[in-house]
Amino acid sequence: MIIESDKPMKSQTEVSPPKRKPSGANGDDRRLAGILTLDASGYVESSNVAMQHLYGDICRNGQHVSVFFQTPIALGNTADTISTKLTGSNPIPVKVTISPLTSSVVPQGYAVLVEAISTGELLNNRTFLAALSHELRTPLNSVLGFSQILRTELSGEQAESVEMIEFAGQHLLALTDQLLAMLQPNAAPEENEAFSTETLAKDCVRLMTHQARARGISLHIEPNSRWPVIRQSRLRMQQVLINFLSNAIKYNRANGHVHVRGMMLQEAGQPWFRLAVRDTGFGIENGSDDAVFEPFVRLEQSKMQASGLGLGLSICQEMAKLLGGRIGYVSEPGASTTFWIEIPVSPPVRDTSKK
Repeated sequence: MIIESDKPMKSQTEVSPPKRKPSGANGDDRRLAGILTLDASGYVESSNVAMQHLYGDICRNGQHVSVFFQTPIALGNTADTISTKLTGSNPIPVKVTISPLTSSVVPQGYAVLVEAISTGELLNNRTFLAALSHELRTPLNSVLGFSQILRTELSGEQAESVEMIEFAGQHLLALTDQLLAMLQPNAAPEENEAFSTETLAKDCVRLMTHQARARGISLHIEPNSRWPVIRQSRLRMQQVLINFLSNAIKYNRANGHVHVRGMMLQEAGQPWFRLAVRDTGFGIENGSDDAVFEPFVRLEQSKMQASGLGLGLSICQEMAKLLGGRIGYVSEPGASTTFWIEIPVSPPVRDTSKK
């Protein structure tokens, strides 16, 4: 069993993500990941569909984490990979990662990530994910179809709201298609497309407006921004920006502000596009840099309770790597945090910003 607990922190305020090690013998990490959340005593509070698929009836709230593994585990300690009975009577090796769901010394709970290692189980997991993704498409297409009908019959603010439902549905459908493509044995690399970064920013801001209004938070696109038309993966950039905005809203002060800015950089003759989101929240304490992009880490939890498992920034880190870019942040404790992503762009780049 591999257990991740509190790690020494560096005292820097702007970081680039650490390199990720391959998950399997061939570096293939497209496996089914079961997730449990535990209370401080190790009892299950929730589980995802993948965990329920792997473990069946024993995967229910109130069970102690010890029932899932043959080798006893101690929360907060580190041991080798263990075996667990996923199906039938034969133990199957898994990698288990346990992370505390708190930034304080005494954990308020734990998140448990379980990844099957065996080839046969990996194949079954891909089949399960493919079936799940396929089944998601039917209700998604219904939502999109009815939203398009509604949009033609409504006007004003109601039509805009339905348009945002359609945009969110299209985003989720694209993520489903992306997952299905990843599961193909010889999947072709995703094709990049030319798109306006300004349109991307406006679409994502509009999508998050309702969530922001619920907390009295104002979203702003800075007028001095630079918004080029670039050829990249719009979907991945959209995933990053939505996660940045979601965190900036969740971990902000009530009636706070969120600022979105785009800019162009030059590095050794190579143009880069930088997309940054700044909040007016509590900032990130010095010495937390190593943990910011780790999965299941929620550094702001000691200040406020917000939904989620702490996966958003780790997803953004993966998207930055797939885009050939880099990700980081600058924070002023007690005042604000700015998260940014920088991606290389191939010239010619057309700037659509108003001069």
